[in-house]
Amino acid sequence: MKKLVLLLVLGLAVSAQAGIVPNGGFETIYQVGNHSVTATFGPNDWSMGVGPDCPIDGGVYNFSDGTTGTVADIPGWVGFDPAGWIALGGTYGRPTESGNNQGSVASQGQHSGLNTYLANGGGWGNAAGGLIVTDAALARPAAGPYHTSMWVTGTATPYVLDLYVGGVKQTPDSSKDVAVTWDSWEEVTRTYSTLPAGDVTLVVGVGRNAEGGQTMCDDVYFGNIPEPATMTLLGLGGLALLRRRK
Repeated sequence: MKKLVLLLVLGLAVSAQAGIVPNGGFETIYQVGNHSVTATFGPNDWSMGVGPDCPIDGGVYNFSDGTTGTVADIPGWVGFDPAGWIALGGTYGRPTESGNNQGSVASQGQHSGLNTYLANGGGWGNAAGGLIVTDAALARPAAGPYHTSMWVTGTATPYVLDLYVGGVKQTPDSSKDVAVTWDSWEEVTRTYSTLPAGDVTLVVGVGRNAEGGQTMCDDVYFGNIPEPATMTLLGLGGLALLRRRK
């Protein structure tokens, strides 16, 4: 009985974090066609976008089976608004057939973990920016409020953190935006009290008509609002109750 009560307390706390974005930290990279083999790249290498069959922009991917290659699978994301990206000249000579080759994943200046997603602005010759979207509907909690967030650093604007339901962009009830700078990582947030029925996807990156140099995005999140301190107190109270029952 004591174990059951403890599991209920812990389970309640964990459920508040439902809906974590798959590969929201851009850590997972696979060998194409073989997800039992992972990939990394060096500190001076970066991918040409995201998605399956993603080429590297110079250098090689290092696979966990000891081999190397120039193409890998960066799951969880695909390109967004490829027509705008191509029309504004943001190709840098990259392939344009799939529209997935916007921005880059790199192990450069990440907020946490190994990798981050980055895109350049017009100051670095890329007025098209670079936007990516979750490649499948996200798991959504049964009820709101709903919370999205990501961490950003750099100088390129506008950075983008948008939530779509059924392909329609939603307007948040409240937002926290920041002035991007290389001095520090800052958290951007959006809160939605309710959402209509339909598939939820997130779009992140740097938008069209981008200005500035480059902005990095990391640790993308979607789920319920993080539980307030009272939840922690309840958890501690539950543990204290178990101790008293010993």
